[in-house]
Amino acid sequence: MVWDTIAPKQAIAQSKQDWHIIIASRNLPRVEEAVLQLTAETNYSFIEGMTLDLASLASVRQFVQDFQAREHPPLHAIVCNAGVQIVSGTRYTENGFEMTFGVHHLEHFLLVNLLLPQLSDRSRIVFVSSDTHNPEANTGMPHPNYQDANALAFPTGDDNQMDIRTLGRVRYTTSKLCNLLCTYSNLRSSPLQKW
Repeated sequence: MVWDTIAPKQAIAQSKQDWHIIIASRNLPRVEEAVLQLTAETNYSFIEGMTLDLASLASVRQFVQDFQAREHPPLHAIVCNAGVQIVSGTRYTENGFEMTFGVHHLEHFLLVNLLLPQLSDRSRIVFVSSDTHNPEANTGMPHPNYQDANALAFPTGDDNQMDIRTLGRVRYTTSKLCNLLCTYSNLRSSPLQKW
């Protein structure tokens, strides 16, 4: 199992499944600490940490190469659960994509697509989202503003009518909407039916 955040790991480790759990994060010392803590708490030894920076396409590709080199058994699940919310101005990934859209959506998309050949016949892919994508949900967040993927990846400043905090929150809700749209699209078109 590949996990790209540390949060929900304990339930999996305590499920007594015969899974090898990989916790991936850009912060390797934090991952190593989580692996040690989780192993101690659960007495489950098939847990390891790997480096994965979702603000870098090169890091995503390197993660997949490193995963393949370790010759693990096929993946049973990929859980994409990274999250950033930038409310202090526009930031960009290493590849020039707006950070929120890049981390939440583009790099997850690349990661999953590169790992598709590693999936078992009964595997699952999970994109963790939230109700913030839904304008009818009372989340306290602004509604998503999807126009097209290019506008999200490379904002031009046309959205300067919003204050910086609101703009960052709209980018967050819109990126979560993109996760759902991607999942629905892949579910309909994928012969693997793992989404």
